Amino acid sequence: MPVKTLLQLVALSALWGASFLFIRIASPVLGPSVLAGIRIGLAALTLACIMRALRQHWPWAHWRELLVIGILSVALPFMLYAWAALHIPAGYSALLNTSAVVFGCL
Repeated sequence: MPVKTLLQLVALSALWGASFLFIRIASPVLGPSVLAGIRIGLAALTLACIMRALRQHWPWAHWRELLVIGILSVALPFMLYAWAALHIPAGYSALLNTSAVVFGCL
C-alpha cells in the first residue's frame, strides 16, 4: 500500500472515530435533534461544495425520493446515535456503528 493511501486511511479513521467522541460530548449539551440537524447541515454543505466543484446540478426532479431516503438512512440514524450517546459510552456507539455494515451485508 502506498504511503499516501495509508495516510489517507489513517486520517479518515481518525475523523470517523473522533465523531463519536464529539457526539458523546455534544449530545447532552445540544440535544439529539439539534446535533443531528447540525451534522446533516454540515453534510449538505459539504455535498454542495463538492457538487459545485464538479459542476453537478441538484436532482430536483427526484426530491421526494431523496427526502425519504435522507430521512430513513441519514437523519433518523444520526438522531438515534445522538440519543444513544446520552445513555451509553462512546466506545459502544462506535461498535454499534461499525456493526451496521456487517448487518447491512447480511
